[in-house]
Amino acid sequence: MIAKRSAFELKEFFLLDLGLKFSHLQDGTEIPDLLDSYNIDIDYAIRGSEGYKYQLFVKVFVNFDERLPGFSINAEGVGFFEFDPGLNIPQSEKSAFLNFSGVSICLNTLRGIISNVTSNSALGRYLLPSIDVNSLIEQKANLLKGIKDNESRAKRIKLETIEPAKISRKKKGNN
Repeated sequence: MIAKRSAFELKEFFLLDLGLKFSHLQDGTEIPDLLDSYNIDIDYAIRGSEGYKYQLFVKVFVNFDERLPGFSINAEGVGFFEFDPGLNIPQSEKSAFLNFSGVSICLNTLRGIISNVTSNSALGRYLLPSIDVNSLIEQKANLLKGIKDNESRAKRIKLETIEPAKISRKKKGNN
């Protein structure tokens, strides 16, 4: 089959931060079970610079609280994406491309970097497991909705609150 180029294209990817710590294991530790039990936290942010150019920042934390021995990994990267400026792509489609395809592309790039960096370690290569990107997008949307709700609530409270120190009353006879 002949591949057709997408209207959504990764132009560059840069690694912004990479941290790897290793703590020793106790004798008898089952390495595959240990690696499978690490907690994984992922966050991302999308920044638009123009109508068709975007930056997608992705952070991955593995065993970030160092609850378990072995690896503690943090990696952050940014992908630079462009949409074909000759096409009139609706913002809703751009958002879908960025949130699903863009996040998947950046995660896969970070997965490869983490795998390469850990390949010569005492535990062997750590391969970031497959991630349910739909769940990640849903969690991000709920988080952003909660932040917007809190900001809106804070604005309402600020408008409704009058600080007593700022109230001045004129006394009779004073002009």
